[in-house]
Amino acid sequence: MNSSEKTNPIQPTMKSIALAAGVSESTVSRALNNHPKLKDETKRRVNEVAESLGYRRNPYVTALMSQVRLGRPVLDKPAIALIHCMDLKRYDPIHPVLVDFEKGASEQAERLGYRLEAHYLKKRGGSPERLLNVLLNRGIKGVIFEHPSASDFPEAIDLSPFASVSTEFMDGLPYIHKVSVDVYENVLKAVARCSEEGYRRFGLLLSGYQDERNHYRRRAAFRMASEKIVPDGHFSILEGEDSWVEPSALNRWIRENELEVVITPMNRDGNPVLESGLTVPDDVAFVGLDLWEGNANGFAGIEPGWLEMGKIAVNLVVDEIGRNEFGIPKTPIRSVISGNWVDGRSLPSRAVVGMDGLRDGET
Repeated sequence: MNSSEKTNPIQPTMKSIALAAGVSESTVSRALNNHPKLKDETKRRVNEVAESLGYRRNPYVTALMSQVRLGRPVLDKPAIALIHCMDLKRYDPIHPVLVDFEKGASEQAERLGYRLEAHYLKKRGGSPERLLNVLLNRGIKGVIFEHPSASDFPEAIDLSPFASVSTEFMDGLPYIHKVSVDVYENVLKAVARCSEEGYRRFGLLLSGYQDERNHYRRRAAFRMASEKIVPDGHFSILEGEDSWVEPSALNRWIRENELEVVITPMNRDGNPVLESGLTVPDDVAFVGLDLWEGNANGFAGIEPGWLEMGKIAVNLVVDEIGRNEFGIPKTPIRSVISGNWVDGRSLPSRAVVGMDGLRDGET
């Protein structure tokens, strides 16, 4: 063999790691699998030795050994659990944005040699402790929590056996890696696009529940847009309860403020402006902040990137598993997905170019 050729490194075995660490092979196995009954100091020392020897966890082997130990049929691929945390009514039928999220996660899991397995936190008779114990017994190491709330999990919940990621920024499980849509930037994009199309009177229709969960980021972005993007414009905010607003109050708000366009994330269960008795876009234009793939309604607005969110959530989990990192991370990662503008008939252009080449309102 000439000097330019390279040899492949030899993967360390349980026996070689045990000899180097001065422990038994069974202790090595338990340490590498983050067994809850093994002392933290022992786990730390064994993992440091394994890493120094070049040990890398193989997800196929992990899944295989878990199934063999449990006396169950061997699965062809290791699983990542997607835990749906909202009330069950939110999934019957499941909303299109969540379909996008699950589709992205499933496709990415398959691409990386895993499979996605859906679970429901609020299934009758269930509890967080019971569900996580089921996952542990099934040999599942990777978990994605979709839309958890602060009240869903007790403070003492044990996530040490799992590589975990959560959607959303502020609410629920604040100490693990998270992935979220960029609600702040998406509002700025929407206002800027409306301004380009000639709109000057803007209304932001908010769900009080969503606004609080996002720490008022949409509201803050709308205020910033009124100062920096369209300082000569008129801006007004109406907050509904949860994902609903009283139709007559919405109608009155639009008319009293002479709004030209309503911007809102409340487009999941229909168009609230149409429910108020007004027509779109004849009476007022409409921009949705939470569109999904396909967009059958033909709304203009922002597709926040739920498909990409699913992919990135899986990437984070798989990276953790590959690095043998489980439990609460020392430095949680915050991944924010930028949305894309989608043209639609609900936002016709008001910017008319005249003979002098200027748009209406320009001097």
